[in-house]
Amino acid sequence: TLDIQLYPNPAYGHCYLRSERGGMAEMFNSLGQKVCDFPLHMGVNLLQWHPLPAGIYYLRIRLGENVAVKKVMVGN
Repeated sequence: TLDIQLYPNPAYGHCYLRSERGGMAEMFNSLGQKVCDFPLHMGVNLLQWHPLPAGIYYLRIRLGENVAVKKVMVGN
């Protein structure tokens, strides 16, 4: 399993993702449409997104060959 921490959640315009190594993260809305992507480095990453409508989003995190999905609640 991947050691990933995502906070705060719910988030308002940004959140932080602590990762054990570099990789990539993609954010999808509830319809499965990609709305943002973020390069990741080892340690704490600041993820900022354009103003998004409040709702539930999914962050797909790829670290090497490992993939994890985290639910992100976005508020206004």
